[in-house]
Amino acid sequence: MTEEEQMDKNHIEFLAAFNAMTQDLPKITKGKDGYNYKYAALEDILELWSPVFDEHGFVLRQSTVAGQGGDFPTDIVTSKITHIPTGFYEESSLTLISSSDYQAVGSGCTYLRRYTLLSVCAQQPVGEDWDGLAADPVSKKRVKKKVENKTAPPVTDSKEDASNSVGQAGQMSEDEDAPDDLDL
Repeated sequence: MTEEEQMDKNHIEFLAAFNAMTQDLPKITKGKDGYNYKYAALEDILELWSPVFDEHGFVLRQSTVAGQGGDFPTDIVTSKITHIPTGFYEESSLTLISSSDYQAVGSGCTYLRRYTLLSVCAQQPVGEDWDGLAADPVSKKRVKKKVENKTAPPVTDSKEDASNSVGQAGQMSEDEDAPDDLDL
């Protein structure tokens, strides 16, 4: 067997093992209370999933590396799950803007460790995902109201006029800003 054939065989073995492992992962529920939301705690996910990783021959590594962010220093948070028998792995990374508020950086790293782990295993918690709401200052209600208040283009008999107006209803123009008086 050539080296390339062995790599293909190992890759197929990895994909089969990864598929079996992700099928065996218990569903995650959001059981921790945050401020106006529920979330799945990283330690709860790891407690449920680590035995499944072991059973299928996988090891999880999570790391945080200082990156370059142009005007802002950043940290890159990565979850990497490696199949021990083949050496193949999947990984997911997200970037966190760093600050001198170490509590906020620690919370952000935990948040990204949780989401990169869920991402790399192609899973999501059961229930609505409101825990990212704090990161998005524009409330869903206000955005919906803004879109609904737009008027539809006038009805016309001309095909040329109608084709020019398609897609204009309900869209903000590029120079239109989100409302400043948000209800947060």
